[in-house]
Amino acid sequence: MKAGFRCLLLLGTMLCCTHAAVAQTCSIDTPHTAAVTFPASVSQPRNAPVGTMLTGWVAADTSDSWTCTMPINGSNFGVFTDLAISTTNRVSVGGVNYAYIATNVDGVGIIAKTTGSVTASVVGSTGNPTTFPASRNVGPSRFFNNQSQLLISLGGTTSSGTWKYVASQTVSLALVKVGSAALGAKVNAGIFGRTGVRFMSALTDAGAAVPLLYTHNITYSAVNFAEQTCSTPDVVIPLGRVPLSTFQGAGVQTSAWVNRVININNCPANMTRVKIRFNTPTSGWLDQPNQVFNLNNPGAPGTAKGIGIQMSFGGSNAIAPYDADQTMAGYDGIKSTGGSFTVPIGGRYYKPASSAVVRGGTADGAVIFDMTYE
Repeated sequence: MKAGFRCLLLLGTMLCCTHAAVAQTCSIDTPHTAAVTFPASVSQPRNAPVGTMLTGWVAADTSDSWTCTMPINGSNFGVFTDLAISTTNRVSVGGVNYAYIATNVDGVGIIAKTTGSVTASVVGSTGNPTTFPASRNVGPSRFFNNQSQLLISLGGTTSSGTWKYVASQTVSLALVKVGSAALGAKVNAGIFGRTGVRFMSALTDAGAAVPLLYTHNITYSAVNFAEQTCSTPDVVIPLGRVPLSTFQGAGVQTSAWVNRVININNCPANMTRVKIRFNTPTSGWLDQPNQVFNLNNPGAPGTAKGIGIQMSFGGSNAIAPYDADQTMAGYDGIKSTGGSFTVPIGGRYYKPASSAVVRGGTADGAVIFDMTYE
């Protein structure tokens, strides 16, 4: 009696629930992962507004496909993208709202868009199947449970028979700025979510209560972020061979200014400003009040004596400041597009009034400058 009682319970369950489960089935293409491979390294724009895309759209390496059947009984069939976690995060990119998942880098999120189609036909029918293409951003529209995005939904009718659905979906991902993004950081590889199908009695059923079936995972690769900077090659100012007689007599004596430019190349757009700082020369000062620094190796036997080098910065040969940031106005003209600009610089030999003895010799010098970007 006990065994018979258990058999009756099992039979009752089958009569209640099995019809739809048996009739609603899918075959999936070979189980696999839809992998999105981002560029290995990305230059991140400074001061770019929230919603700036940090990569272009990168499609997964494969489309996901299903062949499904279900009765024509008023049910719905839906193709979905599921995020890895439920999230209320939203960001506007180009006027379109997207749901995004956060990454390990503060201020960098991942958004998605999907494309796909479903071909619907009646099993056994000789009529032409009907194709329903679709493209959708993974955003608030038709977004269920803060996790599942509906791409396409098709409903049955009250007539009898069986639908055959052949569905496909391709997912593309992009990195986007969603806050005060960190520079020089790395986005670790991870799982964005998964694709799959649902059988629903209505669209409002497409929450957590209806399982996502026949799924594929969506993964993304790691990305290194490099700080965007301008390129600044070394500058050589050839002061030439200057006669020792140039520096004869009491008081200050100088050679003529030799002018060149610092090339500030390949600057990114949308920075606030570009600054330069000349550091105190490592050879030290010969006459600090007049910003005259010592020649290289000032104590060496072959180095000239009694003279140093004075440097100018800007178009009017104003004496260069040291150990202080100087904003370069040339960037303002290319801020919206990025590009290159130049800034004048000059140099000359300088004999301070305190130099009683001047001797000839090698007269090289060097100054190190730093660039900062905001």
